[in-house]
Amino acid sequence: MRWTVLCLSTALAFAQGTTPKPAPTDYDVHLSDGPLDIGAEYMVHSYSNGEQMYIAERFLVVEVALYPLMKTDEVNVDMKKFGLRLNHKTLLQAVNPKEVANALRQSPWMMQRQSPISGGVGAGPVDVPIGQSPYPPQQRRMPNPPRAPEPDAPGGIERKQVSPEEVLLQTALPPGPHKGPVSGFVYFYFTGKPSSLKAVELDYDGVTLKLK
Repeated sequence: MRWTVLCLSTALAFAQGTTPKPAPTDYDVHLSDGPLDIGAEYMVHSYSNGEQMYIAERFLVVEVALYPLMKTDEVNVDMKKFGLRLNHKTLLQAVNPKEVANALRQSPWMMQRQSPISGGVGAGPVDVPIGQSPYPPQQRRMPNPPRAPEPDAPGGIERKQVSPEEVLLQTALPPGPHKGPVSGFVYFYFTGKPSSLKAVELDYDGVTLKLK
């Protein structure tokens, strides 16, 4: 029996985060402060669900992991305490992942990728008049031979392809209290060139991590 994995839109409103690495020292930058150990990696514009990498071109992205000193202790993530300081001057505030996903949907690159090919109908060559075959009569394609059905996914589960926006919402750092370590991506609005940044520092509740 085949089971279909369904992604409910209501569930996407709540970030699940990424899988924390075994220790904060496994991240590019790490720091201990009071009851927390913090790990962080500067991703520039990219984020990932572990299978494929995506780009949020108008945002700087940092993967953040918070570890309590005791694995069973609680970590309370407050997104208002995050800031990204650029070149020791400009301080950016973290952006709600829903706003980032909306901006991603409206980006020219994303709209171009999702727009249909102009000039014809279906997936035929461009500039084919509507209702006219793209091939001369003597060169028309013959029907493809029948193919054997593709095997089901392992375990009989059909995987539903998710969009970049869904991945963004799912992997964002989840706010609120959590038992044990928690990690995810944090986004900061930025339209400049990353190459112009000589210094990038992550601020969290008075703690500063030098990312670049």
